[in-house]
This record gives sequence, structure tokens and C-alpha cells, in this order.
Amino acid sequence: LDGPLELDGLLFHVLFEENPVLRPHLWALKDQLEVEKDTDAILKAWEIKDIGLQAAAKVKASATPLLQLMRLSQNFPAQVAGLVRTSLPEALRRGAASLRRVVQEGGEVFSLNGRLVRPDHSELSLFPLATKLQPFFVGVERLVRAGLSEATACELLQESHGIELPERLDWRSSELPPAVYVVSKDKKSQKWSSSLRSLMYAFMGGLAPVRLPLYTVVFVFDPIDVADLKMAHTFLQQTPLPMSLHFVMLPAGAAQKHATSWDEQVLGKAPSWLSPPSSSVGSSGGGPTALLTSEISSIISASFGYILNGMPGGQHVAGAAKRARAFVKALVAGLAGTSSDNDGVQQLKVPNTEESIEAVKTICRTHLPEGVDVEVAWKDIRQSISDPHGYIANVTKYVATLGVPVPSALVNGKLLLKGAYDGQQSIYPVIAYEQQVFQRALYMGQIGDDDNLDAFMESRGLLSAFHQDITPDVAQRGGEDSLPGETIEVAYLQWPSETFLALPFLHSLEPLEDKESIAKDQLHFFHVTILTEMAHANLLHAFASHLLKPDRSVLTGNKQLIVPAFASHWSVVIDHEGVGNSMSELAACVHGTVRLGLTAAAADDPEATATLNRQVLMLLKFLGTAIPAAARPDAMLLPKNVREICELAISKKLDPGLHE
Repeated sequence: LDGPLELDGLLFHVLFEENPVLRPHLWALKDQLEVEKDTDAILKAWEIKDIGLQAAAKVKASATPLLQLMRLSQNFPAQVAGLVRTSLPEALRRGAASLRRVVQEGGEVFSLNGRLVRPDHSELSLFPLATKLQPFFVGVERLVRAGLSEATACELLQESHGIELPERLDWRSSELPPAVYVVSKDKKSQKWSSSLRSLMYAFMGGLAPVRLPLYTVVFVFDPIDVADLKMAHTFLQQTPLPMSLHFVMLPAGAAQKHATSWDEQVLGKAPSWLSPPSSSVGSSGGGPTALLTSEISSIISASFGYILNGMPGGQHVAGAAKRARAFVKALVAGLAGTSSDNDGVQQLKVPNTEESIEAVKTICRTHLPEGVDVEVAWKDIRQSISDPHGYIANVTKYVATLGVPVPSALVNGKLLLKGAYDGQQSIYPVIAYEQQVFQRALYMGQIGDDDNLDAFMESRGLLSAFHQDITPDVAQRGGEDSLPGETIEVAYLQWPSETFLALPFLHSLEPLEDKESIAKDQLHFFHVTILTEMAHANLLHAFASHLLKPDRSVLTGNKQLIVPAFASHWSVVIDHEGVGNSMSELAACVHGTVRLGLTAAAADDPEATATLNRQVLMLLKFLGTAIPAAARPDAMLLPKNVREICELAISKKLDPGLHE
């Protein structure tokens, strides 16, 4: 400096002398103040092209942004000369570019905590704005009551916005068979575009020709059902479509049988009083005919899986999906007839006899890879029916885990029951809706050509399983079943705090990496299961499995949610009348083992409490698996049987010192 310099009350010659380390920053401030004083400076067009973003950056960087916004707005022309000299953060520039794809040029948007407010409307007055903020304050209050600090509650809700409950099932699984059709491998779609941008040029009411598997269609059906077998053929005839198509073939009762069978690998040797599962098949309806029908269905399914997997001799064979499609077409032509029984139900052209099995073998022979010995292949197919790692075992586990009925269809996780996909329109309405979802996401900048569409679907929330009583609204129905009708009513009760707190609760085993975050601002969810019937014993397995290995992916995978650290707590109450019956035996076992955890907690030994908590959860999981497997319709579960199962569970899951 040539001499003393004062700008806006600041003596820069003194500041430079007393703060030599800050000299570069002070010099930049001096230059900025000098530029701002020259309000009559003539600026070129390229200098003010980012003036709006520079003003936004200055407001955002201020410690008092509202005050800074007020000062800029009061005399904005006088501030322009100084603003054009300020730097613009690259992150803000990129954010503005993304915003331009959402807001039309010249449009005005006013957003308050993620909620849109019309800038030309009376909502900008005080009271409508306060009404808009009311859910935010209510949310903060409820989170604080749940044990979170105010700062954490505000942090969770500051980016909050309305969400919809998940309405899709997570169809992805290692047990899902390979696709029988993929649009990217279809020669008929070679001229289609491979860019998602082509979705924006679809004709009104039509599907965009995009050579990408936008829609994952999973069709679950019993191949012995002629109508469903023809529907599978119809799906193939509707190609080319921008989809990947999976056929899950299995006998209709296989998934239910899998869920309620005594698995000796998991449960150990079956009790002597429990008859083998195979002896109950014929008695459940149909005798030898029902047995043969199930066998034919299993053979068709195993043959399809053998051809689709294309793995004879352990070597992959090209063209497996094409041969599998031809196999389905040949099944329709060779087995599915137009004759019907007295009730008008279509039947196989070949009756349920050994002749049907030979017919399947004949069809299978013509669709095997070249050079494969037919008799060896047929022997492998028959053996794969009981193979625990074969096609039928995998698809049975897939259907049982997902909880979907047979038959049903999934389109990007949306569940369609028979009436919803069996009409004249088939799955076209659902695919058209999914196309609109992708178009909207593409327009809003939520997806692009390089994005994973499965990850986008997961970000909207996925359910791990379907249950007709718990999640009935997830399934789409057709015909009269789709009309509004009776729904399950849920009654909320205020549980007396004294009795509620007296219950012994087991706790979830959260991942080790979350322990530090769990200790602070943790949410606790308490569940009480009241069992009144032996048929509900499977809930023991469901809850115990969740607490042993909490699955938080449904929450953490939903990008619409900010999930805090939380833990689950669970108690079981067996409601029974009198003594000496099956429910009283189960109650004595469950209540006694759950109380063990409460006793260990009272001893103030954290390590022993954690160990016993795990053992009790494993015992309840065992009971939830063993009791449904033993309580089949043809095997009445007596009190002594329940006691034997409980003793087996105690001997397997609790330390020997706790058996008494």
C-alpha cells in the first residue's frame, strides 16, 4: 500500500501490518470491496452469464443466509459488479445443470422442506407456510419422544418427503432360473435403440422399442395346468418385447410341501411317530391319479430345467434358451388339448397315465443338444427331481421364500394373480405402467443410460415376501376379485405399561459395525406375538430368524428414507386354556426358555445375557420349523409329541447346564 487505506470502515494498512499471515485473504477482500463500490461499471454479457448462481453461492456460504439474501435483494444492481468477481463452486454448477432438466426454462419453483409451494399463490403467506411445516414439527416431537436428540431428529427430517409404501417384491434370487427370453439376444430387435432416451419418443399408448430388458417377467405355474401352459406359450408369442422372461415350473403343492416338510438336515432325525411325508400325498386327494399327476408335472418341470440349464456332462451348451422355448411350444402342441371335463376345465390331450410320461420323453428327445444320449439324459432328468440342488429344488425354494402362489406372475416385482394376467390384455397394462415409471424417472434425472435399473427399483423399496393376510394389497387381482370388498381390519390397543414392561424381551443381534452408532440415539421397536393356535407356530421361526440376522436391506435400500440406528425386541405369549393339552406344552417350553433370558439379564452379566439370548432365539426358530412340519393334516399333534419336539429343541440349542 502506498498509504493508509480505509474501505467500509476497515483500516487495511493496519490489518496488513498486524496479520501478515492473512495478507492474501485480506488483499482479496480489499479487491472485492473496491469492485463493489464501482456500481456503475459496464459489464459484458459473458461476465454475467452465471450471476444468478453466484448470488446463490454467496447466500449459501454466508453464516446468516437469510440476512445476506435480504441485502442482495434490496439493491441487487449495485451488487452485480462485486458478484461477477466471486468464484462459483463446481458442485453448485452441476446441481443447477441437473435442476434445469426438471424445471422448465422460465419456471418458478418455491420449495419448503422438500414440499412445493406455488410462488404465485396465497400459500406464501405466514399461516399456509406454518401448515406446511406442521408434519415436520410433529415428526421431530415423535422422534424426541422415542429417545432421539432434537439435533438428530432434525437432521433425519431435514431432507424428508412423502413416500409410498413398497408395492413390489424382490424377485432377484440365486434360485431364479435363467431367462428363457432376453430382448438383447432377439434378432427381431436388432434395429431397436439401446438407449433409455428412446423411451421419451414412444407413441401415445404404445411401447417404446428399446433393446434393453426393462421389464423382468417371472411366470410361476404348474405345467400340468393346460391354461397356464398355454399362457406361457402366449408370453413367448408376444415377443419381441423389451423384457427378460423367466419360467418357474413346479407342481402346485411343491412350495407348500417344502415349507412344511421335516428337513432332517436342519431338524435332525424325524420322530418315530411322524409318518414319512410321501405317505400323505395320496391321502390328500386323488389317490394314484393325483400321485401320477404330480409325477408328470415334476417330469415336465425337470425336463424344462435340464434343457434350459444346458449343462449335460457339466459343459454349457449354446442355444439352451432357444431349445427351452421350443420345448414349451412343443408341450402345448403335444400335450395340451382342447377337450374339457364336465366342469369345463381343460385337460391334457394325453390322460394322466404312463402314456403321458412317454409323451414328455418323446418331446424332450427332440429338444436335447446334439450328441446327447437320450437314455442317459432321461435318467438324469428323473434323478434331478429329487436332487436337493436341482431345478425343481431351486424353484421350489424360490417360490416358498418369496411367498407367491402358484400360478402367478411378477413384472418388475409387481405381483399379478391369475385373474390379472389371464385376460385379453395379458401383462401389457402393467408393462405400459412400468414404461411410464421409467419415462418419469428419466425426465426427472433419476436414471440415465449408464444406471442399473434394478438398483433404481430397489431405491423405491422392495418387499422380501408376499403374504395374503399381511400384504394383500401387493397382489393385483382381476375380474370380480379386483373390486373393492372386505378388508382386514386392524385394531390398535393401548397395552398397560406395567404388564408390558414385565414381559421378558429378546433382542436382535445387530451387525458388529453398527454397535458404536447403536449406543447413541438408538430407536427401539418392541414386538409381542400372541399365539392362540398351533397353526401359527411358524411365526416363531419368522421372528426368531429376523432377530438372529436382522434384514435391514428393505429400509437401507430405499433411497427415500434416512434410517437411524435401531434394534428390535420381541416377546412371545402363548394363549392356552387348561393344562395337559398341546398348547399348554408349547407354552411351558416357550415361556420357560424366554424367561431364561430375563434371569441372565438380571444377573448383570452382559456376555452371558448375549449368549443365552442367541441360544433362546435359535431354540424358538427350531420350534417354528419343527412344529409346522410335524403338524400335518394327517398327523395329529398330541401333547406328548409337542413335549418331545420341545425336548429335542432344548437338547440341540441350549447348553447342557440349562437343560433342567
